[in-house]
Amino acid sequence: MRFVGVDLSLTGTGVGIVDIGKPVNDRVSVLSIASNKDHSMIRRQLFIVSKLQQMVLPGDVMVLEDFSNAGRFSQTSAKLMQRVEMLGMVKIQIPQKTKKLCIGVAPITLRAFACGKQEPGKGAVKKAVKKWGVLAKDDNEADGFVLAVMGVMAFIAAKNMVENEKHLNYSFLIGTDKAVSVGEKAIKLVQPIAHANQKILLTPSS
Repeated sequence: MRFVGVDLSLTGTGVGIVDIGKPVNDRVSVLSIASNKDHSMIRRQLFIVSKLQQMVLPGDVMVLEDFSNAGRFSQTSAKLMQRVEMLGMVKIQIPQKTKKLCIGVAPITLRAFACGKQEPGKGAVKKAVKKWGVLAKDDNEADGFVLAVMGVMAFIAAKNMVENEKHLNYSFLIGTDKAVSVGEKAIKLVQPIAHANQKILLTPSS
């Protein structure tokens, strides 16, 4: 099962993929998708969406950095609309291939999960993922990886909710000697996501 985290950006969309079905050394990948700044806006948007469509597989769970009234989405009207348009494209197009709706995570929730606070400062998420052995090129790639991890953690939470487990294991290996392990505060951030998206997380694609 693959979890694909996506931080949409015209200059460099960050993507993190965690495949919990693969051997430990091959579970994680991070990458960027950049559009040509000389092309028209719609061409740039469609290029990024098409690349994401090519990347995902049936059954993947895509976790997006979603709308927010604060944080990085409080930008100029033009930039905000460009992001909103691209988010809409992804939310419509990607489920046609994955057979699962996308899951949205607010920017402040992403940062609080990765760093322990909502406004940790520029570059903080990139630094935070190093503790998990992931070297992201920039903040967008780091955000993409964190979103994928949040998808995995929400899956674990949803599964444990169904199975009524009291002792939850929120750790999973991502490398030969590295593990993602989150504290109680981060788990509380993930549990509402698990509740709201339980069907998406636990229902196999047809």
